[in-house]
Amino acid sequence: MYRYKNTRSGLKQGFTTVEMLIIAPVVLLFIGVFVVAIVTMLGNVLTTRAHNVLAYNTQDTLSRIESDIKASGGFLSVNNIVLQSPQGYNNDTTNFYNASTTNGPALILNMYATDSNPSGSSARKFIYAKNSPYACNDAKVNQNTRLTYNIVYFIKNGTLWRRVLMPSGYNDTTNTVCTLPWQKPSCNPENVTGFCTTEDVKLIEGITATDFVVTYSNNGVVNADASDPNKSYIERQTALSTVNNASVSLTATSNIAGSDVSQTGSLNTTSPNINIPVPRQIQLLLVGGGGQGGYAGGGGAGAMITSTLMISSDTTYNITVGAGGSGVTSSTTNGGSGATSAFGSTTATGGGGGGSVNNAGSSSVTASGGGGGANSLVGGIFAGGVGANVLGRGYSGGANSGVACSPSGGGGGAGSAGSVATTTPGAGGAGYQNNITGTNIYYAGGGGGGSACAGTALGGSSIGGTGAVAPATGNIGAANTGSGGGGGGIGGIGGSGVVIVKILSSIMTTCPNCVGSPNITYVNSSGTSPGPTPQTGGYTIFKFTTSGTFISP
Repeated sequence: MYRYKNTRSGLKQGFTTVEMLIIAPVVLLFIGVFVVAIVTMLGNVLTTRAHNVLAYNTQDTLSRIESDIKASGGFLSVNNIVLQSPQGYNNDTTNFYNASTTNGPALILNMYATDSNPSGSSARKFIYAKNSPYACNDAKVNQNTRLTYNIVYFIKNGTLWRRVLMPSGYNDTTNTVCTLPWQKPSCNPENVTGFCTTEDVKLIEGITATDFVVTYSNNGVVNADASDPNKSYIERQTALSTVNNASVSLTATSNIAGSDVSQTGSLNTTSPNINIPVPRQIQLLLVGGGGQGGYAGGGGAGAMITSTLMISSDTTYNITVGAGGSGVTSSTTNGGSGATSAFGSTTATGGGGGGSVNNAGSSSVTASGGGGGANSLVGGIFAGGVGANVLGRGYSGGANSGVACSPSGGGGGAGSAGSVATTTPGAGGAGYQNNITGTNIYYAGGGGGGSACAGTALGGSSIGGTGAVAPATGNIGAANTGSGGGGGGIGGIGGSGVVIVKILSSIMTTCPNCVGSPNITYVNSSGTSPGPTPQTGGYTIFKFTTSGTFISP
């Protein structure tokens, strides 16, 4: 039988070395082209996505800015809110400026606080300051000063942020505002603590100071002074008071797959509220007149009141500087009480007069009471007058001791109660320090007690009048500190009160039409280093030592 024999069974399958040398470069080239195509496609996708994100963020940012401008009540060159740390530019109390060669531009808007989201409810209502001048439940409360706050758009570390600046007392419905505002103070996300309750809004990254441009105009005419960093903030604010329109341009850049992706956007909008008078924030110190000393109780100090208020622009506020108690010469009539000091409807009552023979000191439940008077018989003890018993406002006077020679009690001070007499008269209560003028100064010390023959006692904090031995007259309380007069045969006259107003120098540096010739000084942005000329970012201090008027700009 014939059989077929496979003579090629020894052949091997595959490529020869020569064939591999020919094919390998072709394969590698194909793979390289494929990888490049994939990388290019991926880069294009990432670039397109980044561009879309930038476009969305840019438009969203501009829409938010436009909405805020339309709701604002004014453009500012510097915040008109007294900053609470860490609300300042450097997460402290550093002010914001709308133009700065160091920090770049910022858009600072003065806004009206509301009780609900201003863009989400047509039923929203303004927040009114309490008793300015009407009570919150008065039908005319809408004539009161409105609470304002600031919104600031600023560049920090390559990011555009939106910060809300609220005044101190914005949530104090007991003393400051009628209702709680919807708005809350914001800070850098790493500094949301204490005063700040919310985080700043992080709007867009990849933006420098030169990429954020704000210009201001009125009826199409640009006012270059309004955004010129080489002008003073006072000059810029003067220019801003004449404009009603803002144009904002911003450019954001992001690096994706080795390529820069940029997006530019702009807006031009007008605020319909720009000519509405802008409320101003001030800080106040009021001290009522000190009480006159008696026979021989020391006079109580006037109330010491500190407050932060929003006042209306171009408005006159009456100022009363309370006189010290005086006029009583009878040994059986308590010393005269001090008179009330006032700024508008904000008041600080006078201190109670010192006690006379066989009489308790006069009370002043919102200030300081006078010291207990002399006893005509051994064993007769007479209480000091009742005070507010609140640190910084006033305390009760001290009682007499009822022993021979009639040592009498000291008048109460803003820092402590008057001392109770022992075998010697009681000292006046301590005053209380305040640094509104840039220097820590004592106010409202109690008058020292006197006696018939048992020596004298000092007034509080060296400003209350020292007591005297009858029939000598007690020493007077220091003028414009609201301190009590010393007790004696005739009580020393109480020290007159004082009214001090502190306001940003960017808002006000002089008051040519104010009545009462206030003493004017200036402090820096930290509220220290008082001097005779305005300081950058600082405050103006108006000290009224006589009654008059304050006219807001």
